[in-house]
Amino acid sequence: MRKTKLKRTERGYTRNLGWLPSGSQPKFYLGFERSAASARLDQIVALWEQVEDRQRERSDRKPVWDEESLRAARAIEKGESFSVSPHQFSTGFEQAEKYFARINALQQAG
Repeated sequence: MRKTKLKRTERGYTRNLGWLPSGSQPKFYLGFERSAASARLDQIVALWEQVEDRQRERSDRKPVWDEESLRAARAIEKGESFSVSPHQFSTGFEQAEKYFARINALQQAG
């Protein structure tokens, strides 16, 4: 994933990140305060990296946002809290240690 700076627009800081099943990229509106926008972006990036990792383990197709992860990213975008069900967020064959490391990485990002 390439690293780009946050862009300030009329609607605040924005960043396109990841891919939708349709092939387009979702745009995240992260607010008007740069430090808060940067923190939100860090959390969304951590979530996207986990989506990429999970999908690489399953197939060689281009990673796309799944419904649950995109909903969590949209909550982060708005500064809201979110919860991700372990059942839907797990790869199904993931070792407990890897699962906890992944969840901890999300918590540390935000």
